[in-house]
Amino acid sequence: MSYTHYFYRPERITRGRFTAIGRDVTRVLETLSARGMPLAGPLGTGAPEITGEEITFNGKHDCGHAALLC
Repeated sequence: MSYTHYFYRPERITRGRFTAIGRDVTRVLETLSARGMPLAGPLGTGAPEITGEEITFNGKHDCGHAALLC
């Protein structure tokens, strides 16, 4: 079993607000990384993706924790 969290938002976000959200997420990701909790891209590898169109991130696939097999 895995944990998933969904965020609901208005259908449209202004460009300016989305840019501000991207800056905030970048600051959070930098803070987590500095404290030994780096996140990865949406598939658990690579870097988180923050563009003018989307913000995607996930936990690291190779985080060192034992995998749970169901």
